[in-house]
Amino acid sequence: MSNARNLADVISGNYDVPAGSLDNVDLSSRVAKSGDTMTGDLIVDGNVGIGTSSPNRLLTVDGGSSDAYLKLNTTSTSGSFASGILFNNTTNPDGSIMVRVNANSNDLSFYTGNSERMRLDSAGRVTMPYQPRFNAYDGGDSFGGSIVVLDFTDVLHNNGGHYNTSNYRFTAPIAGTYRFSFSLMIYSERHSRCQFAKNGSVIGNQFYSSSYNNYSRNCGEIIIALSAGDYIEVKRNVQSESNEGVHANYRHFSGELIG
Repeated sequence: MSNARNLADVISGNYDVPAGSLDNVDLSSRVAKSGDTMTGDLIVDGNVGIGTSSPNRLLTVDGGSSDAYLKLNTTSTSGSFASGILFNNTTNPDGSIMVRVNANSNDLSFYTGNSERMRLDSAGRVTMPYQPRFNAYDGGDSFGGSIVVLDFTDVLHNNGGHYNTSNYRFTAPIAGTYRFSFSLMIYSERHSRCQFAKNGSVIGNQFYSSSYNNYSRNCGEIIIALSAGDYIEVKRNVQSESNEGVHANYRHFSGELIG
C-alpha cells in the first residue's frame, strides 16, 4: 500500500477492490463509492445499473417508486444543439439515428441518415421536411379583369391566431407543408373564377364555378410548401354584372399544417 490513508479507505469500505493482497491495489485508478470524481475513460465489461444491483441490460435505470429520468445536461450554447442521444451503427455511420435538442429554441429534432426528418418545436408544432407532397396544375391561363381578395371575417376556430380577420390572410408560423381549401356561393349569370395567392401573387390555376339559376358554387383546395412568414389568401375575378355578389353565409376558407 502507498500510505495509511489508502489502507484505512479500503478497510472502511470506501473502495471496491478485488480479493487478494492489498499490496497490488492501485487506488489512484479507482473511484470511491461516493463523493469522488473520475477523470479519463471508464470501460465497463458488463451491465451498468443505476438504482439497481442487478441490471439486465447494458444500462438499466430503475427509479423504484419514483420517476426514472435520464438527464443530459450542458451549459454550452455555442453550437446548434445543446444535447442529444445518438444510436449509431459503427459499420454504417450514415444509418445513425439521433435525437437532438436545439440550444437556442428548445426544438426537438429527429435525425436518420444524418438528415433531419421530423421536428417538434417548443410550442408543440410538428413538421416533417421530407413529407411526400405535390401540386400539379396547367399554367396556361391567368386572371383577367379586376381582382379582389375575398373577405372571411369570422372564425370557427383559430389555433395560434395565425389567421387575420382584418386582412383575411393566414400567415405561416413555421416552415412546412400546408393544406388550404375554400368554398363560396356567388349570385351571377356568369361563372366565377377564384385562385389562391401566396404573398400577394396568384399561384396555380383558376377554380371555375358551376352555375345553376344565376347562382354559382365555387370551391378549391391546394397543398403547398411555405416558409415561416409566408401568407395565403383567396382572390376572385370580379365580373361585370352590377348585381353580382358573394353570399356571406356560404363562404369558407380553412387551412392546416400537415407536415
